[in-house]
Amino acid sequence: MPTRRFEFTKGKAAKFWQINQRGRRTTVRFGRIGANGQTINKDYASSDAAKKAAEALIAEKTRKGYREVAHPPKTKPPKRTVSKSSRPKDSSAAQNITSVASIPKNETLTFIALVDPSGSGGGAKSGREKLWTFTASLVAWKVEGGPLIRENLLVAVPKVDDQKLSRLRRQFRGWMVVRFKAQLVERRRGGRGGPGGWGGWKVIRLELTRFLGESRDSDLLAVKAELSQPVEFHDRVFGRVRYDQEVCHFDGIVSHRGQEIGLWFDTESMEEAKTMVTLAKPLWRARVKWFKEFRSLVLEKMYDQCQEWWYSEDDEPLTTKKFLQLLGDPCLLTFHLDDGELVYTMGGWSERLFGDHGIDVRGTLKDGLIDVD
Repeated sequence: MPTRRFEFTKGKAAKFWQINQRGRRTTVRFGRIGANGQTINKDYASSDAAKKAAEALIAEKTRKGYREVAHPPKTKPPKRTVSKSSRPKDSSAAQNITSVASIPKNETLTFIALVDPSGSGGGAKSGREKLWTFTASLVAWKVEGGPLIRENLLVAVPKVDDQKLSRLRRQFRGWMVVRFKAQLVERRRGGRGGPGGWGGWKVIRLELTRFLGESRDSDLLAVKAELSQPVEFHDRVFGRVRYDQEVCHFDGIVSHRGQEIGLWFDTESMEEAKTMVTLAKPLWRARVKWFKEFRSLVLEKMYDQCQEWWYSEDDEPLTTKKFLQLLGDPCLLTFHLDDGELVYTMGGWSERLFGDHGIDVRGTLKDGLIDVD
């Protein structure tokens, strides 16, 4: 199951919750919108059991007012190349389309494309009819008969109901090579290249007119095989650190006193991930002290709030000892670089203390722990 993301915005609340199911394991990530959040993995007896559990969790979140949104495409667009594969002799017009800039506007064309590994989704509902805007990110594509282009492109369908959104999401699943008719309806130049600037263009949007099915195009299948290769490295302290294609970061797992702790290095660059690993090692080696500081700060900032909503069937009081016992150690360590400085978030989770929200403790290598959210 591709990653599905849901958001809840009401009053001052602005939370997200997303779930992914692979085989027997479900991975849930949640937190405030704009933050990395926390991740919890759970293994089931079978893949069918994991799928049913995921569907039940999605239904529960929907009942609570969460709305499904598109998963933000973050895949870094590789350097554009032109395929050397054979081309039809009557495709001179298509061969002239060698980049986003050369796509003619408002002309219906047949595209063949590789859907972003993170899959597709429905943008926020708007308007009186409260309909969805379907979107899918494409990481490589061509106009039929033309060369392969490796620039990001967005295909969209406005004003779709829940049933049509579901059908479109099945048609544009992550990693699929698809064939469809569409026309360019929006192209605005951005200020820079790279993932934030979409290769020099800020917005490049196609509007779908007809889905034609899956494709076995050799160029796009070759790109899929290339991008599917595992990208990872091994560190003596943190073990295997691997790039996750669906959420576009490096992650890993470490163990402390029998508890698994997730690692999240928020970058798409292996060089940056290795830099973060090096900078994070002193923190991990002093983790007993580091985790004690984490528990002390959360106790200081959250104990009184938790007293307000604390509930126990046997009327057991929430003492500081009980609070620290339920809190335990962090379950997720997230790292990113800010002007070369290591910034981290320590994610904690206890259903009895925080429900399904969890807490984030932020800090830097230079200043130590800063605040709790």
